[in-house]
Amino acid sequence: MVQMGMQKVPHHERLYKRGNTYQYRFLIPVELRAYFGGKSEIKKSLKTDSLKEAKVRWAAECEITDREIADARHKLAGRGDSHRMPTQSEAWAMNIQRALTKCFWMILPNTTKLQQPPQR
Repeated sequence: MVQMGMQKVPHHERLYKRGNTYQYRFLIPVELRAYFGGKSEIKKSLKTDSLKEAKVRWAAECEITDREIADARHKLAGRGDSHRMPTQSEAWAMNIQRALTKCFWMILPNTTKLQQPPQR
C-alpha cells in the first residue's frame, strides 16, 4: 500500500518518491513472507533526491530482491541446497562473461603463459 505523500515514479516498478527522497518498495508475495521474517514489504530509502542516482541504486536493489525472491521460491519448492535457475540479470552476466572469455582467446590464441579454460 502506498502511503500519503508518496508518488510512484513512472516506468519504474518499485521506485517511489517520498518528499524529496526516492525509495525502493517491493510487495513480498504472501507465500514467501515466512522467508522474509513475516514482512509483507521490502522498503528501503535510496537516500538521494537525484532521479539519476536513484535509478542506479534502484537497479541494484532490484537485483538483490530478485535474487532473494528466487532463493525463497527455490526453498519453498523443497529444493534446499540444489542449484536454482539464475535470475535474468545473473544469466545475462554469465553470457557476457562467456563472450568476453571467447573474445579474449580469439585475440590471444598463441599465448603460452596462459592456459585456456576448458570448453563447456
